[in-house]
Amino acid sequence: AAVPAEGGAPGAEDAVPFGPDTTAVDAGNQQKTIEVIRHIQAARDVELGQKAIAYEAYETGLSHFQSAERILPDTPLAAQLRIKANEGAMICQYNIAVAKLDAGELEGDKGALIYAKQALARNRKFKAAQRLIERIEFKIAEEARKKKRMSVRRTTSPDYLKKKNTMEEWLVRAEQHIRVEEYDEAQARLKMVLAIDPGSKRLLQTK
Repeated sequence: AAVPAEGGAPGAEDAVPFGPDTTAVDAGNQQKTIEVIRHIQAARDVELGQKAIAYEAYETGLSHFQSAERILPDTPLAAQLRIKANEGAMICQYNIAVAKLDAGELEGDKGALIYAKQALARNRKFKAAQRLIERIEFKIAEEARKKKRMSVRRTTSPDYLKKKNTMEEWLVRAEQHIRVEEYDEAQARLKMVLAIDPGSKRLLQTK
């Protein structure tokens, strides 16, 4: 607050100047303060991420490195810390992918393949990630071939063909009941089909 001139109220000559230049300086200082705070927070996240790697807690580590990447200011001072966060996240994503592969969790948003590709995207020269992607894709293709062989054996077995014919007969009867509004009878037939083949596509379309 301005100090009043002796013997009266404060006048213009007593006011503290606060023009456009002062406002700009304050705004600049505020921005600098925010950048420093964010830099310190990101540095702590990187440190925690590195400790998590040491304990092989890769998912926890990845969370810390990604947090650091989100909050780091876009300043020359933060460049080295950003490199550390990127490298740490890459190591975590690679090791998570390895664990997912060993557990047979290959595809999907949380599968081995997505984590391995994310690791490679951080450094295209990361040869270990390239080899890991090849292993995962080979495993996916191998499992697809295995499922196809099992499906062919299943759909050509005498037992399957007998069940298929029975299901088709019951579904025809269920549709006949529906046409005459005998819904209880139709539902009973559909339940018999479901007992044989829970994944019946025709059943799902009809019920």
